[in-house]
Amino acid sequence: MRASYRECAEGWEQIVPAFHGAVVERRHTGVWSARRITVNVTLHLRLSYPDGRRELVWIHARAEKPDPLEIDAVLWLLEQAADDLLQNAEPVFVDVRRARLIRLRPSRATTPWMEAEAAGFAELLDQFATSAA
Repeated sequence: MRASYRECAEGWEQIVPAFHGAVVERRHTGVWSARRITVNVTLHLRLSYPDGRRELVWIHARAEKPDPLEIDAVLWLLEQAADDLLQNAEPVFVDVRRARLIRLRPSRATTPWMEAEAAGFAELLDQFATSAA
């Protein structure tokens, strides 16, 4: 077995017990919008537990360690689109190779950062529209 597959398999073996009892629901795409920018948010797993808990799971299986900003952005987007994806669900970022489950870390800085990114893309769209006209 290749080393990369072995790392993923070993990570999954450690993570799977955390999802014990979960029912995997049909995948769904949610949206987040700011200004004229709409982002489709497609998660990897929607899980429901017998005790009523729900989770929106994003899976990171790449060899490189995820950047903390990437984790924040993914968890934040999942939270913003939660009503479309699975109401009252908690976002979870799974770093498979390192067997880490990361839950939303509230940060007041994430919302302005993501809205600024959307504003930047909206400005680019305006520039392209102006130059194409």
